[in-house]
Amino acid sequence: MKCSNLQVLHFTCDPKFMVVLLILMGTTEILFSQFQTSIGYTFPSNERAARGVQTNVGSYFVLVDNNNHPNKLFNTNGDLQLLSLNAAGYLINPAKLLGQDGTESAAWMEKTSCGSGGYIIAANEDFGTGSNMLAILTDQNGNQIWSRTIGSNFSREEATCIKEDGNGDFIMVGSRESNGVYNIQAVKLDCNGNQIWYRNYATVNSAIATSVTSFATQASSCASSANYFVTGVILGPNGNDELFILNIDATTGNLMWITSYDIAPNAAEYATCIQGSCLFNAGSLGEIWVSGYSTDLNSSLSQVFMMKTDINGNPLWANNYEIVGDVEAASHFEFTNIGDFMITGRAESLTFPPRPATRTGNCMLMKLAHSGNQVIWNRAYDQGFASQGNSVEVLNNNSCFLSGYSYKADPPSAFDFNVLTIKTDSSGRTGTTCNHNLITDIIKRNPIPTLLTSMVSSPIDFNVLPLTSKTYQDTQIFCLITPPSKCDSLFTILNPFNNGQAVCCFDLFVNNPTANCFNQILFNLSSGSIINPIANPNWMINSSGNQMTITHSSGFIPAGYVNPGNFCVSNAMNPVTVNISYTYSSGGVAGRCDEHLMLQCPAPPFQSCPCDSNAIAGPNLVQNGDFGLGNVGFTSNYIFMPPNLGLSNGRYSVKNSTNLVNLAWACLDHTLGTPTGNFLAVDATTFAGSVCWREIVNVNAGVNYSFCAFVNNLVNTSNNFTNPTVELWILNTLQASVTLPEIPDNWINLSANWTSTVTGAVPIEIRVGAPVHPSGSGCDFAVDDIAFHECRPIVFHPDTCCTVCSPVNLSWTTLSNQFFITDMTVYDNKLIVGGQFSFGGFNAIAAWDGTNWFTLGSGFNGNVEALEVHNGRLYAGGAFSSNGNNIAEWSGTIPGGSWNPSFPGLTGGIFNRVTSLLSTQQGLVAGGAFQIPANNIALWNGSNWSNLGANGINVPNTNSGGVHGLGLFNGNIVAGGVFSPPLSNIAQLNSNVWQNLGNGINLFIGNNGEGIKAILQFATNKLAVGGRFQEAVNSGNVVVSNTQFIAQWDGTNWSAMNTGVNSSFEGIYDLAIHCGNLYAGGLFASIGSNPISGVAQWDANSSTWLNVSNHPNVLIRALENFKPNSNNSCDLYAAGEVILNHLKCATQSENLNQGFFKVFPNPVNSNLILQLDQEAVKELLVFIIDINGKRSMIKKIAKGQSHSVLDFAEFNQGVYMLEISENNLKKWYQKVLKE
Repeated sequence: MKCSNLQVLHFTCDPKFMVVLLILMGTTEILFSQFQTSIGYTFPSNERAARGVQTNVGSYFVLVDNNNHPNKLFNTNGDLQLLSLNAAGYLINPAKLLGQDGTESAAWMEKTSCGSGGYIIAANEDFGTGSNMLAILTDQNGNQIWSRTIGSNFSREEATCIKEDGNGDFIMVGSRESNGVYNIQAVKLDCNGNQIWYRNYATVNSAIATSVTSFATQASSCASSANYFVTGVILGPNGNDELFILNIDATTGNLMWITSYDIAPNAAEYATCIQGSCLFNAGSLGEIWVSGYSTDLNSSLSQVFMMKTDINGNPLWANNYEIVGDVEAASHFEFTNIGDFMITGRAESLTFPPRPATRTGNCMLMKLAHSGNQVIWNRAYDQGFASQGNSVEVLNNNSCFLSGYSYKADPPSAFDFNVLTIKTDSSGRTGTTCNHNLITDIIKRNPIPTLLTSMVSSPIDFNVLPLTSKTYQDTQIFCLITPPSKCDSLFTILNPFNNGQAVCCFDLFVNNPTANCFNQILFNLSSGSIINPIANPNWMINSSGNQMTITHSSGFIPAGYVNPGNFCVSNAMNPVTVNISYTYSSGGVAGRCDEHLMLQCPAPPFQSCPCDSNAIAGPNLVQNGDFGLGNVGFTSNYIFMPPNLGLSNGRYSVKNSTNLVNLAWACLDHTLGTPTGNFLAVDATTFAGSVCWREIVNVNAGVNYSFCAFVNNLVNTSNNFTNPTVELWILNTLQASVTLPEIPDNWINLSANWTSTVTGAVPIEIRVGAPVHPSGSGCDFAVDDIAFHECRPIVFHPDTCCTVCSPVNLSWTTLSNQFFITDMTVYDNKLIVGGQFSFGGFNAIAAWDGTNWFTLGSGFNGNVEALEVHNGRLYAGGAFSSNGNNIAEWSGTIPGGSWNPSFPGLTGGIFNRVTSLLSTQQGLVAGGAFQIPANNIALWNGSNWSNLGANGINVPNTNSGGVHGLGLFNGNIVAGGVFSPPLSNIAQLNSNVWQNLGNGINLFIGNNGEGIKAILQFATNKLAVGGRFQEAVNSGNVVVSNTQFIAQWDGTNWSAMNTGVNSSFEGIYDLAIHCGNLYAGGLFASIGSNPISGVAQWDANSSTWLNVSNHPNVLIRALENFKPNSNNSCDLYAAGEVILNHLKCATQSENLNQGFFKVFPNPVNSNLILQLDQEAVKELLVFIIDINGKRSMIKKIAKGQSHSVLDFAEFNQGVYMLEISENNLKKWYQKVLKE
């Protein structure tokens, strides 16, 4: 039995053909080249892949077991075969046979660091009277460097697996048969092929080794002894085959222990692969997993099994996995980058329609969750009559490379076995029609372990064996690639405007990825009529009833993000379904892409009024502001009249149609825009200042609020009456007023921003302003949709200190390799670093001014884990008792200032510490693991600490439990970490109650570190969350794929940021905005399927992660922007494990002069002029970015142009950032103030 090979079954099937879409990208991971191909000689032969791996340049190298081949080297019975495939699965070179005058067979292959880095191969040589184990080292091209045979001339030795250990030596295992008895065999070789030791382990019953792991010898966090662990099949105490685990001392080869396991009752177990790790459970000595299959002794049906033990072989769990059919087996597995399992083997049988009746198995790839209790997905791959996977290599982005074999029948009755290779994406898909999903049930087992005894002997035979090679041409058959759909990435956006009325209007935007393809767009509404369509230049829009057709003068819908025009909808009933079809004709064949959108027309009730551009509105504090409940929730100095009666001076009513009682009045409800919605109708008194509406709201001192209402002049005819003036009052102070013109049914928004100076209940009022008509004539108006909101500041920083940036030609400069830094901030124009260090007077905290380092008093006697600046003071949190209890306050300059000796601490609990800090408008927020005076999260109001949220946040009583990440999303506080149910590790504070975002975030079992560590809003409704976690979960318990270690939240749903972090057991520690872009720092070797380490930049335009000038692959705990003085650039600093680097912004020699453009007037009221000093030599893109990071305007400056006019008339007051981009490589920034 080989390391991953199973018993051979013979059956037949038809081949499928394919056209290959060849896409070559990168050198380490080929993102889009999925394929499925069989390779073999056309004459019936026996060629089966034992192991396939991806090379360092993105191609593939496959070891093949080849026998009965017409192109034999010396022996018809078999030779080794080596195949080299390019990134798309094509044979690069002719197949190579490797052998001697015996019969060679393949067992296993691994990449090795030995020599210049090639491949170590385990194989066998049969010389008729016996067989020996064969070890071969090749270079990167498969050329032999050395080969060795190990065994005795009087017995049969067979190798099944070989691995490199942490010292660069090799451990090869297999079996030795003598007189019908099988013993376990192991040999250790050095990099030059010299034998270090050789051992034979004899038990009472026969045993065969199938796989070995050397994980405990690797340079890792394993605290266990440096031993090898071997698995295989042994005849158990009850007479059935069982799996075993053998523990061998790696230095001496001495046996430590051997244990057999009976997993399923009345079944035989066959172990095929063993892997181990100590990375998934912090502080563990290591854990072991074994895969294989259980065969029922009565029915002979088999099921996949996986078993987990601790480092001493004690079972932790075991499951059988019953897939459709009766031929089910696991042959090999590897870990994904987050500890899930990718398992290959075979599944299905003749009992499963509509597979051909002759089928007895398909190559299988199963993704199993780390817990073993969830099959994430299971795929079967059709090739030939049947197929099997023998090995799987998990690549950087969790895509997989499978190798094995497929069957087909050649007349009259011969079977042809060919090499099968499959490259999948991270979801097991190949882009072909040749795979389908499998249903899998989980059966929990309780393994019965038995400790065995063994005798050890040491045979000596060890020989050098030169091999000969021969090349020849093989043929390939590919499975049909499914071509990319024209509908991929095609989508429609309907942006509503004037949506408060009975007629709803929408701007139409189309994202079309395909040029010269789609000829028209068809719209069909489920209810209502399309009216008043307006086409933009070169577009044509025709509508009739509920249908609309859109075309372009070129004959095709242009590629890119385009705006055909706008249209309105009337007489609709919510919800409105919009069916959209994009039609095309290709090769004489017509087709279409369909899309379905949901609209609200009339719009939902009005919910908010505007805050300034630096804040977002909180919940509406007004009760019944849309008057939907009638005459309740407010008071008035006017007299109420029933809706069916007329009004006179000093009276009001809540109505849904004014002209029922006064034909001179006209008004439709503002909320719904129909005659059925309520509003407040007022007939004013004859004196100014009367209060027609009042409510009492609770406010807090120092907080900003927005008060607004929609008002409408009810008089619809011209007269000499006085037009009404409506006023907003707060705490008996006038805030805003408007005089309403005589324009029929014209709702006007009246609003005011107000900063409270008190805490408690205050009156908010709508009053009638002067002048009023002496007789009271006229001065009749309506009020609707009254709102009063807290304006919550948006803590989002577009990094305005960095005015000239370019990701080209940047370099990291090491400033210090002595600090272990966990957080950074900027205070007193200095970069403050905190962490775990103590030397030269620097104790856990230090300051740098761009040239020199400074101490901050005596520092701390523990670790600093969080830094923040709040209200002009510096705060440090961590685990210390000097200068503060886990949190300290510094005031004054550096040097010159001091720590506040009376600042109250945060203590209590077993693991008491402060791990996160956040400055908010409500006060300073501290998170961590503490109990006094608050429950793990506290608010400092300037005088004392209190619980944030009614009862704080409960966390598990472990060293990882706590609130370790803090941030703001649309003004609301968001906390993350490792929480106790019902909170799922990330929550938002709403009305003093902590609530999950979606269904929260799942952590890795037993290896959650600090869970969620980094939280940052980087764009409008875009919150990035990083840490060490397995996946984000949306409402309905919907797991979001590719959200390991980093995810984004839009206020409703979680989504992936490309394919997440793909190679990490630490994850993301910090997030920062630099030069307008989001950066992530942590410990990873691959993110978004790209080989990027340490620090990565998120490109929002392409939704991809970009390399940041090859940052060293070390643990990055903190990112910060820092500009020491006006003569320096604003650089991005990255700090962590014994390193402090900074990424220098582009200097002026690398870019056009920063002053190559100017903008005026600034501040601006309407038109802003952008003037270049010279004509643009390349096309430039101009963006206007608001405080949320949203690109509110996009314009182009064509090559040869030197100026552009930007219309700011419709922009709200506030600060904006003007960005000029050259091919997205170079960027320049300028602040703009809108008055």
